[in-house]
Amino acid sequence: MKKQWLWLVVMTLLVATLGCLGSGTETPATVEPTDAPPTREATPLPTTGDGFTLTVDNRSHYDVCYVYISASDSDSWGEDWLDADIISSDSTYTFDVPAGEYDIMLTDCADTTLATEWDVSQNYTLRVGGANQAAVTVYNDADTSICYMLISPSSQSTWGDDMLGAKEVVSSGRDRIFFVSPGTYDIKAMDCEENTLGEQYEVEIQQDFSWSPSAGSSDPAPTGPTGNQITFTVDNPTDDDVCWLYVSPADSGNWGDDQLESSIIWAGETYDVYLDPGTYDIKVEFCGGVDPVETYAVSIASDMTWAVAEDTGPKTTLTVINESSEDICFLYVSLSTASDWGSDRLGLDILDAGESYTVRVTPGTYDLKAEFCGATDALEESNVDLSIDTTWTIND
Repeated sequence: MKKQWLWLVVMTLLVATLGCLGSGTETPATVEPTDAPPTREATPLPTTGDGFTLTVDNRSHYDVCYVYISASDSDSWGEDWLDADIISSDSTYTFDVPAGEYDIMLTDCADTTLATEWDVSQNYTLRVGGANQAAVTVYNDADTSICYMLISPSSQSTWGDDMLGAKEVVSSGRDRIFFVSPGTYDIKAMDCEENTLGEQYEVEIQQDFSWSPSAGSSDPAPTGPTGNQITFTVDNPTDDDVCWLYVSPADSGNWGDDQLESSIIWAGETYDVYLDPGTYDIKVEFCGGVDPVETYAVSIASDMTWAVAEDTGPKTTLTVINESSEDICFLYVSLSTASDWGSDRLGLDILDAGESYTVRVTPGTYDLKAEFCGATDALEESNVDLSIDTTWTIND
């Protein structure tokens, strides 16, 4: 090691001497460096810190292979946030999203869109599919984009909301998958000028189903009673929306099918059901937080209107506080003497982590169950006295 250092010193002095002898030589012109190519801005990856969480809850039988989270004012979707991960069936995945307003698109491994949401700026759970729902794959075989996609229960008198929303289109030659509960539906696709590209009526959808604008058109199903049927009008004068309606023959041993299918009787609205004359039991389940209403042995011999009347007896409240790190998708509050859990008290809502939800019940003793979104485990409490206003706090 010492000899190497000595040799290095000698060489350094020699180079310095030669530099002094050549001081009269002109310095070569400096070559300007070539400009580096402009760098491409990468799509921001999820970060922690200020912002919000996006939870993807995949309840379909498809794998979610691509998740796009793009600023709402951007003209492109950017890069896939999942990278090489996959959100398999019956699982969830949470992203930390920087503060801002975003559009979201989820696609399967063939890059077919499964779900979208727009202008999201706070904690949000985007659900794909649902229990027992059928997948409707719409293939656009028209030579123009589908801008409006309508899939409406045949029993409904209006088409309802556009399933594509304000921003999404299905380009010519592309697929889009929608999820519906089993039932009978009318289907219509329109272009961006609201011209009908294809429509079909009375389509029975009990399992996964494929449709395209060229599938043909059938005459619209009648929207009124047929034969000896009469019109039974359900009037909802309450402040709560009705999500499920059962009208069952009084001598039947079960409630039968939900008459609303995927419709809702909004507060202050009415809904027509067409029935044969007879005696019926009626059950109404609200979209969340309110005891169901049941009425028995109602004689329906001619056209009539029946008003939903909430139980006006004494009520207590159960406030559920979700202090866990997971969202709650299902909440059951059932009398301890009941043989089943009854309907989900959250209805269409989700009890997000850090939030609370209040249920009104008749005083009594109840069993409670909370099911987390995408989780197989549930939290249960038995024989809870709800004779006074009560709080149930759920922790991890």
